[in-house]
Amino acid sequence: MEKIIIDSNSEKSEMPTNKIYYQEKEYYYQFQNDTVFQEIKIDFLDNNRIDFKYVTKNNIKQCVDTIQGVALNKHPDSDPELDNDEEGFGYPSIEYLYEKGEKVLAIRIAMKTKDKVVINASGFEVSNCQYISIGILRKRNNNNNKW
Repeated sequence: MEKIIIDSNSEKSEMPTNKIYYQEKEYYYQFQNDTVFQEIKIDFLDNNRIDFKYVTKNNIKQCVDTIQGVALNKHPDSDPELDNDEEGFGYPSIEYLYEKGEKVLAIRIAMKTKDKVVINASGFEVSNCQYISIGILRKRNNNNNKW
């Protein structure tokens, strides 16, 4: 496993580069436009598990849906995934999977900065709510819980 040297306050330590290291426990991310509001709260249980609550709302179709549970990083020793931001720049991300029967929610968190989340979904019934993220969900500066 490749390692990177982190120099913080003149102390050096080695950290594997394919792990997400976090200082906060709870993160909130959201995307919003005129039609859709999407927000996810993520609690890092450890480097391989997250507890999440995902809310997606469609203002035109008057739909609100919530999915919550524990998602797993099923391949912690693999290379990270690669996602692109709105300007086409690539960034590494770690994918956590929530599986319930045929339903799969893939939550991809920017590995280094933890400031972006992309959500993909499969196996969900077609409804008025959009489970796949419409855009990149960005980390909120203020983590006051809205729910």
